[in-house]
Amino acid sequence: MHIRSNSPVAVQGAAIPIPGEAGSFEDTALGIRQSDSAELSVASAQAEETALIQSAVVAAHRFPRDEDRVGRRLHAACERPSFAQEAEWSFPRGGETVRGPSIYFAREALRIWGNTRSGIAVVRDDKSSRKIRAWVLDLEDNNYISREAEFAKLIQRRRKGGQTQWVTPDERDLRELTNRLGAIELRNAILSILPSYLVDEAIERCQTTVRKAASSNVEAARDRILGSFAKINVSRQDLEQYLGHAWETTSADELAELRGVGKSIIDGNSTWAEYVRSRTAVPSVGPSPGSGEVADGASPAAPSTGSLKSPFAKPVDAGPSPVADDDEPGPLDG
Repeated sequence: MHIRSNSPVAVQGAAIPIPGEAGSFEDTALGIRQSDSAELSVASAQAEETALIQSAVVAAHRFPRDEDRVGRRLHAACERPSFAQEAEWSFPRGGETVRGPSIYFAREALRIWGNTRSGIAVVRDDKSSRKIRAWVLDLEDNNYISREAEFAKLIQRRRKGGQTQWVTPDERDLRELTNRLGAIELRNAILSILPSYLVDEAIERCQTTVRKAASSNVEAARDRILGSFAKINVSRQDLEQYLGHAWETTSADELAELRGVGKSIIDGNSTWAEYVRSRTAVPSVGPSPGSGEVADGASPAAPSTGSLKSPFAKPVDAGPSPVADDDEPGPLDG
């Protein structure tokens, strides 16, 4: 992982040559000679991208963002329950539950922030591992942030009887693994670009929206959460043990917490057993969602050939599923 702040042209580091691009052929006295035009194609693509960025920089300075307007628009988004419910992730660590903005929140916040460019690219790919880079460029501030992750091409597959083993993924699973890890790094880069006050205020508003939505009809919310956990083989009795009281007395705040727990399990960031253990573990001092301290965003999907830690401004969600079931659970309802 690295963070870099350069000129807009520095984003060209994310451009990846494509092996095996079509070349040209020339007839000679000795036969047909192939002239590989890959270098020219890459140079042409880089020149085109540079021109696009330069024109975008001009437009960004001509129409600069209004941070007050950005705040109002983001707060309006956070007042929608459908958005607020997906805005955070949670993860058990050291006897406590760590929370932070999700990739879903980060992408919407970046869109509203405006005058930026972002992307994810594969920078190295071999038989056993892959290296990816996510980047964000603020066209107004000339601030370029990039994050990298390297991972082994393995996933953990659950077999009958509950046992798991590491297997080589097929094309679909590898694409999903790449997208999930890319989302982690992109989210981290986005949260390094956005002002912390903007993120903190928006997350607080999302939490308020979720609590209000649960309070409006607690009984219906309990039923939805109960049904969602049943899909991941967590029973009502399990939830009562976790909460320490009867299910009928579950509060709106507890329902909001359980929603984050269920989302984290379904996304593959954690397991129910980890949350149960976190209730009895000794709490450790760790970064808070708005502290700007370094934290890990999710469990790695497979043994890493390099570090899969994801340092970032705030803890965030979304990670590759460490265990793939034969029957994958659906989205968390409610």
